[in-house]
Amino acid sequence: MSPKNNLVSPFSKTKKGTSLLKYLVLTLLLVLVIVAFIVSPALGQSSKSGVSGVFGKFATESIRYSQGNYFYNQVASLNNMYRETMSENPELFEAYRRNIWNSAFSETVSYAAKKYYMKDAGYAISGFYLDKAVIESGYYASEDETFDERRYAESTNADRERIRNLIQNQQLLQQFRNDYIMGVKISQNQLDFIGQISPDERKIQYVVFTGNDYPDNLVIDVAKENGEFFQSRDLSRMTFDSEKAAQDAMKELEELNFTEVATQYSRDTYAEQGGSMGSQYFYSLVQYLDEEMAADIFSLSVGQNTQPLETAYGWIIYKADSEIKDADFEDEAMLSSLRSWVKFNKGDIITQWNKDRATEFISESQRFSENNFTNTAILENLEVKESDYFPLNWGSSPLLGSSISSAVQDYTLQSASKSDEFYREIFTLDIGEISEPITLGDSLVVVKLMDTREPESQVSSIYVENYMMRYREQLWKNMAMDSELFNNNFEANYSDMFKSTGNTQS
Repeated sequence: MSPKNNLVSPFSKTKKGTSLLKYLVLTLLLVLVIVAFIVSPALGQSSKSGVSGVFGKFATESIRYSQGNYFYNQVASLNNMYRETMSENPELFEAYRRNIWNSAFSETVSYAAKKYYMKDAGYAISGFYLDKAVIESGYYASEDETFDERRYAESTNADRERIRNLIQNQQLLQQFRNDYIMGVKISQNQLDFIGQISPDERKIQYVVFTGNDYPDNLVIDVAKENGEFFQSRDLSRMTFDSEKAAQDAMKELEELNFTEVATQYSRDTYAEQGGSMGSQYFYSLVQYLDEEMAADIFSLSVGQNTQPLETAYGWIIYKADSEIKDADFEDEAMLSSLRSWVKFNKGDIITQWNKDRATEFISESQRFSENNFTNTAILENLEVKESDYFPLNWGSSPLLGSSISSAVQDYTLQSASKSDEFYREIFTLDIGEISEPITLGDSLVVVKLMDTREPESQVSSIYVENYMMRYREQLWKNMAMDSELFNNNFEANYSDMFKSTGNTQS
């Protein structure tokens, strides 16, 4: 703590050494609290619920959570890794805990699959080799780090069996890693090919044309041309799981009013308000009903209700509670809704407007002899952005080092990593040349090539081999989780184990 800080340390008035002792005690308490919430509830709940900590099965092996086994140790290891982060972000505790258990579970499934397929392939460790591995393991080492026969003799049979099984599994995993993961060999021809994928690295300037630039007055003009979508009226509704339930409600309406029936029988959140939805725009109904249904609802007389309508959300009965109101297009509070509707439903109009702007920008840029790109951008009130050097790296593969995604901060250009149009345009430009408009999502970019250079460095064989090993490990894990031999019961067991804490996500 800085001496300038006005806060007083709670240990400032204690004797020397006391603050350290309290710190260690508090730290120990913190560790115990985290362990209690991460591990202990699991052990307690599993014994009470009858779940027995079985989270799934791979082939004939149960993925069980019990003290000291592989799953348990994976949870403990990840818990230690994230302990400090969890203590600093208590509001994210449950999210971290779920992630810890999920990750530990997938690692355990991968481990079970490795054992299954190694055994299926006929792999076995000889007794002689296993004895040698136990002696060299260090579990029974003396002070001079040599095997201590007396220490081995004094250990219990259960302890010897536990250590022997542990070492046997370690040897199995190491052999799997040697054969499947580390057995990847990269030829020099492959390295040369990777190094020559990109002929050079390129640096660009660019401007972005987005739908957000579409003027408010044009948004309103488009909305006015589709004014019926922005009409509104007060509505009520009630929702049912079946046509029979909806027809029964229609019979109830012969004796009771809509509010009473909705309160008693409706199955949606509006039931508590007697079905009242308040004011609803026509376009909002079209989002979850078809346009014909929405038109029928808006054609109702005040107080009239529809027959039961079959929808993707169940059977619904609507009632008109007010006359239809035309939209107030001068209301600034409505502008955001208008813009969202126009972008989603009339996006081609905005796209064409941006294409016209981009084409005009390119034409104007070519009139200047120097600084053409920048000068035109200033005149058009556009921000000129600049990238670092990047190679022709489609998909931003880490094997090629840098990419357009890492060379820019702008989100629009980061999305260009899988754009054929972008790379085709950029890597055919000469220095100083300006591109045609390039479509990226709902935006357009115009690019000027600033410079080119030789690739900075050749990809090393060690880097490629490490990448391939990580890739193959992840492929194996995905295969295990997707295998027909795997039975996944993680969610039910996790929820049952931690339900008493009140923090379990659904």
